[in-house]
Amino acid sequence: KRMLILKDGVLVETRGLAGDLMESDSTGLHAALKHPRRAVSFSHMRRWLNGENHKVTARYSCKVKLVGNETIGIVERKYPTRHVREICTDSARTFQNDFWISRRDGKIWQSRQWIGPVPGYISLQVLVP
Repeated sequence: KRMLILKDGVLVETRGLAGDLMESDSTGLHAALKHPRRAVSFSHMRRWLNGENHKVTARYSCKVKLVGNETIGIVERKYPTRHVREICTDSARTFQNDFWISRRDGKIWQSRQWIGPVPGYISLQVLVP
């Protein structure tokens, strides 16, 4: 059994994967995604399981910036979006998350998000309006 737990389109936890994301503070990211035209910086905490099933905590310095306007296609429908990129860094690694957010209502239609060092990235799409 595998689970992805999302909060308004942002991955905050996983279960049933190697290296599960146990907790993620998405407060700064959610605030930044509401105003994607401005570059915003914030700190971000993530906690996941390592290979020995122990929780590892990392704190990242993150920046969110607008990549540009893009129209994406999902199941033969077109959606006008803003492509927004989050780049996070700590002393050991850097990861990048991408979000395609509706220009009309702020809904995240598509994303590529980093789970953690073991599972890596996952791509998500909302298939129904």
